[in-house]
Amino acid sequence: MKNRFTSTIAGASILISILGLLGRGLGFFREIIFAAFFGLSSNFEIYLVAAVLPISINTIILYLGQNYFIPIYSGLTHSGEITKNKYLSHSLTLFFGGGLLILAILYVFARPIISFYLGNVSNEVLESAISIFLIFIFTIPLNAVISIISAYLQAERDFFSPAFSQLVLNIMLIILIPIFSRHLSVYIIPIGYLAGTILQFIYLLLKFEFKLKFSLKGTGNKYNRFVGSFLLITLIIEGISQLYLIADRFFLDYVEKGGIAALNYGMTVYYMPIAIFSAALSTAIFPSFSLAFNTDQKDNIDQKIKNSIIINSFMFIPITIIFIFYGDFLIKLLFQRGRFISGDTIITFKILKIYSCSLIFYSSYALLNKIIYSAKSLKALLIITVIGALIKISLNFYLVGIYKQNGLAISSSISYTFLFCSSAYYIYRYLDAKSIKYFAPYTLYYLLVGIICYSFVSMLINDLDASMHLKNIISIFSFALTFYFTLYLLKDSSTILIRNVWSSFISREKIISDPKTENI
Repeated sequence: MKNRFTSTIAGASILISILGLLGRGLGFFREIIFAAFFGLSSNFEIYLVAAVLPISINTIILYLGQNYFIPIYSGLTHSGEITKNKYLSHSLTLFFGGGLLILAILYVFARPIISFYLGNVSNEVLESAISIFLIFIFTIPLNAVISIISAYLQAERDFFSPAFSQLVLNIMLIILIPIFSRHLSVYIIPIGYLAGTILQFIYLLLKFEFKLKFSLKGTGNKYNRFVGSFLLITLIIEGISQLYLIADRFFLDYVEKGGIAALNYGMTVYYMPIAIFSAALSTAIFPSFSLAFNTDQKDNIDQKIKNSIIINSFMFIPITIIFIFYGDFLIKLLFQRGRFISGDTIITFKILKIYSCSLIFYSSYALLNKIIYSAKSLKALLIITVIGALIKISLNFYLVGIYKQNGLAISSSISYTFLFCSSAYYIYRYLDAKSIKYFAPYTLYYLLVGIICYSFVSMLINDLDASMHLKNIISIFSFALTFYFTLYLLKDSSTILIRNVWSSFISREKIISDPKTENI
């Protein structure tokens, strides 16, 4: 039986990965522009502090819309269009109204909020930060509607439109910053963000009206109690998840000059592969997992988890090795120009190495998080998230005095590792998904292969008569090729999966030939 390629998890993952790669490419180009025009300057750090709360709220709303809407909407598959219609209408009304309420509250309390972060600055700097904050908060109601429309389109297997719409924000910033930064300084960033959000809203609204084939009248009562509880717990979980950035920005006066900006650039590099690969995989499998849990397909769930864990480790172990051994070159290549100097590269690279130690755990947690959401085990996820945040905040106060900005990175890595370990234990013990046990052996196996391949490539490249810049480029590509070719020769199951996914991309059919990949 033939289906649209993007209706399969593999196809959707590839599509989202391609768009994610393009989006992160634009995001990196945006960060390159930030670095060139602002570097680790005080003005840029003021922007980072002023923007952290509204951007965090927008991120919460985006994930909240997906994690709240999709599991319940998938559960209404057999309830008829009228019931699904009522739930969609209820969600749109609830989110837009909530966005307006948040906007009003933040507008009234803008000054005390910014003063809490910047209590020891001049009045001019404080007013500048408040202005940036006020521009950002007007994106919140629009983003609330965007989150529900995106979740609806994903639930209907339209992964392209929401992913494509995310590109608009970066495009606006990339266009506007070089033109207006000289006259508007860092104010152009929130202005560009607001303009991009408006365009994103218009684009998704048009796609939403095109896809929607039923009326938006009425709100349901049958699910209100469950929906309200689900929404509240999901809101708390996503809110706590955003405390990491907010907590770090609080320590602006405790780190070295430029330390907060260096954390931002380090996190940008660290999060790039997660956004491309883990986010793509977790987004693609979320509706499938939600449906599987709703229909009690235990064997199907177990196989999906196993395959997802294998492919995630396969992708992120070599990326971790590249970040640790070649991260300074990557940062120099990406950011070191204009106002971003060599000393800034050194500071940022130290942070990236610390973050990289948790990359395999955090990327895997992005997947496990969706599994727990799909199972509607929100209380367990809430407990895990709260403990993880407490670990992060407690370690911040202890480590920042010893290691400055590096201490903030260490606390994040420890907390990310805890989030994965506790989620894996819960899935294994209480969701009875025994395939989670494959994480350790496959991760150690890929790590061993990766270290051997890195050592082999280093010995070969070391005697190469070329500039250091060229050596690093050759080393990275040689290591990646050697790693994947070695696993291919060993007939590793992950390479079988990749080969079948590629065949699916060419044939645009479901992957059904190989039992190891039929559930991906």
